[in-house]
Amino acid sequence: MQMMICPLFSGSSGNCTYVSCGRTSILVDAGKNERQIADALLSIGADAKRISAILITHEHTDHIRALHGLAKKYSIPIYTTYKTWGAILSRGVIPERRRKEIEPGQTVSIGCMKVTAFAIPHDTLNPVGYRIEADGHSCAIATDIGAVLHSWLDVVKGSEAVLMECSYDEEMLTDKPDYYRERMRSGVGHLSNTQCAAVLVDLVHAGTKQICLAHMSAQSNEPAKASRIVCETLNAAGLEAGKDYELSVAERDRPSRKIFLEEVANQ
Repeated sequence: MQMMICPLFSGSSGNCTYVSCGRTSILVDAGKNERQIADALLSIGADAKRISAILITHEHTDHIRALHGLAKKYSIPIYTTYKTWGAILSRGVIPERRRKEIEPGQTVSIGCMKVTAFAIPHDTLNPVGYRIEADGHSCAIATDIGAVLHSWLDVVKGSEAVLMECSYDEEMLTDKPDYYRERMRSGVGHLSNTQCAAVLVDLVHAGTKQICLAHMSAQSNEPAKASRIVCETLNAAGLEAGKDYELSVAERDRPSRKIFLEEVANQ
């Protein structure tokens, strides 16, 4: 079997990532509307009716917009932390039989996948990222992160593919309002291009082969600029694109290219 990862949407306007292996398929977050997510799945040959579970990272609208609609229409288990459930349920009812809890440090089995939640610094009640393992392969969703901490980095290390927070460019942030700059840099906001690049040096040295830059700000970043900074930093560390790693950028409003981990493992 091969594990496949495909970001369907990425950014402040909505986030949703599809991960599959064999007959098991999951969504990480559901931040567009129900119809957009269903159409995006169909466009990559998947089907919302066959989703095994939805994993929610935190309660911001760009991560849960479609959750109530999907829970109502499909019999999909939904996993998130106890405190995040409290915030989600304050916005509407989700049947108790659909609700599953996963806490930082906990691993749950979903079909052939093992999912481990890890705590991340972000301005919500109990945000998490996820490391997903199946059939000897692994990937990690590490977005909406405000600071680089060993507590989450150590969990992500060793993942073959990483969807990595790369939110803003420091230069582009200088002309933004004070409140916006302060939140982005607060330690519970988001990671800059330079912070992301420094993390990726550690991750590639630890075995990451596929990098997808994600959750990029439309106002404070550019894919070309982020990619250049990351590649220059990795190159300075003796890591070569196309040899030591492959780099892509998650699309904001449409599915990105699929990442197949079987291909990486066999190289």
